[in-house]
Amino acid sequence: MIDIRLRDLPSFVKTIDPNEIVFRSVIDALERAPSASEIIVHTFDELKQEVLRALSTCFLMLNSKAHNSVIYVSFGSIAVLTPSQLVKIGWGLANSEHPFLWIIRPDLVEGESTILSHRGVLTHFG
Repeated sequence: MIDIRLRDLPSFVKTIDPNEIVFRSVIDALERAPSASEIIVHTFDELKQEVLRALSTCFLMLNSKAHNSVIYVSFGSIAVLTPSQLVKIGWGLANSEHPFLWIIRPDLVEGESTILSHRGVLTHFG
C-alpha cells in the first residue's frame, strides 16, 4: 500500500464538485469535527501499521500542545517542491517558534528531503 497514488482511488474520493453527495457528506463531517469529543479513524490491514504509527505520533504531539496552537502544513497530493522551497518553508516554520505538524508525501520534493527542526513533527503518509 505504500505506492498508492491519487489516481488509484475511486472517483468519489477525488472529486471537488461541491454537489457530489459523498464529497458533501465528508465536508459536513469535517465541519462538525472541531466540536467532536472523539474522532474514529477507520482503516484496514494494508494501511494499518504505517498509517496508524504516523497518526499515533501526530496525536501524541498534538495532545501535548495547547488547543489551537499547532501550525498544520500539507501540500496535498499534487504539489511538488524543490529542495530550496522545502528548506525555506521549513525555516519559516522553525522561525515562527510555534509547534507544527507538517505532512510530507514521499514524492513532494524533487531530490532529497531534509529534517528541519526539533519544534515540529514531520511525517509522511506513503
